[in-house]
Amino acid sequence: MAIGMGTAVERGAPEGQDRITFELTSAVGGRILNVRRYDDRKDRQDQATYVIPSGEDVGARVAKILNLELLK
Repeated sequence: MAIGMGTAVERGAPEGQDRITFELTSAVGGRILNVRRYDDRKDRQDQATYVIPSGEDVGARVAKILNLELLK
Protein backbone atom coordinates (compact mmCIF):
# COMPACT_ATOMS: atom_id res chain seq x y z
CA MET A 1 0.00 0.00 0.00
CA ALA A 2 1.37 3.38 -0.93
CA ILE A 3 1.75 6.17 1.62
CA GLY A 4 -1.14 8.59 1.66
CA MET A 5 -3.68 6.17 0.20
CA GLY A 6 -6.70 5.56 2.38
CA THR A 7 -8.60 2.35 2.71
CA ALA A 8 -12.34 1.98 2.51
CA VAL A 9 -13.88 0.44 5.58
CA GLU A 10 -17.26 -1.17 5.13
CA ARG A 11 -19.43 -0.69 8.16
CA GLY A 12 -22.35 -2.88 9.02
CA ALA A 13 -25.38 -2.01 11.06
CA PRO A 14 -24.74 -0.56 14.53
CA GLU A 15 -24.58 -3.02 17.41
CA GLY A 16 -28.04 -3.97 18.60
CA GLN A 17 -29.79 -3.17 15.35
CA ASP A 18 -31.94 -6.01 13.97
CA ARG A 19 -31.02 -8.16 16.94
CA ILE A 20 -33.20 -10.89 18.42
CA THR A 21 -32.32 -12.28 21.83
CA PHE A 22 -33.93 -15.27 23.45
CA GLU A 23 -33.89 -17.04 26.78
CA LEU A 24 -34.91 -20.66 27.29
CA THR A 25 -35.81 -21.72 30.82
CA SER A 26 -37.13 -24.91 32.37
CA ALA A 27 -40.62 -25.02 33.83
CA VAL A 28 -42.93 -27.64 35.25
CA GLY A 29 -44.34 -29.50 32.26
CA GLY A 30 -41.97 -28.10 29.64
CA ARG A 31 -39.88 -25.07 28.77
CA ILE A 32 -40.49 -21.34 28.43
CA LEU A 33 -38.94 -19.39 25.56
CA ASN A 34 -38.80 -15.59 25.89
CA VAL A 35 -37.94 -13.77 22.66
CA ARG A 36 -37.00 -10.08 22.65
CA ARG A 37 -36.34 -7.84 19.70
CA TYR A 38 -35.38 -4.19 19.56
CA ASP A 39 -36.95 -1.88 16.97
CA ASP A 40 -34.55 1.02 16.52
CA ARG A 41 -36.99 2.98 14.34
CA LYS A 42 -39.53 3.14 17.18
CA ASP A 43 -36.92 2.92 19.98
CA ARG A 44 -38.97 0.11 21.43
CA GLN A 45 -38.36 -3.42 22.64
CA ASP A 46 -40.99 -6.10 21.92
CA GLN A 47 -41.22 -9.37 23.81
CA ALA A 48 -43.05 -12.63 23.16
CA THR A 49 -43.31 -15.66 25.42
CA TYR A 50 -43.78 -19.21 24.11
CA VAL A 51 -44.44 -22.44 26.00
CA ILE A 52 -42.88 -25.66 24.72
CA PRO A 53 -44.60 -28.66 26.32
CA SER A 54 -42.45 -31.53 27.58
CA GLY A 55 -42.18 -34.36 25.09
CA GLU A 56 -41.71 -32.06 22.09
CA ASP A 57 -38.39 -31.68 20.28
CA VAL A 58 -37.06 -28.47 21.89
CA GLY A 59 -34.48 -27.75 19.19
CA ALA A 60 -36.97 -28.06 16.34
CA ARG A 61 -39.57 -25.98 18.16
CA VAL A 62 -37.08 -23.20 19.02
CA ALA A 63 -35.90 -23.11 15.40
CA LYS A 64 -39.49 -22.83 14.18
CA ILE A 65 -40.29 -20.02 16.63
CA LEU A 66 -37.16 -18.06 15.76
CA ASN A 67 -37.91 -18.40 12.05
CA LEU A 68 -41.39 -17.00 12.68
CA GLU A 69 -39.88 -14.11 14.64
CA LEU A 70 -37.48 -13.34 11.78
CA LEU A 71 -40.44 -13.03 9.41
CA LYS A 72 -42.08 -10.35 11.58
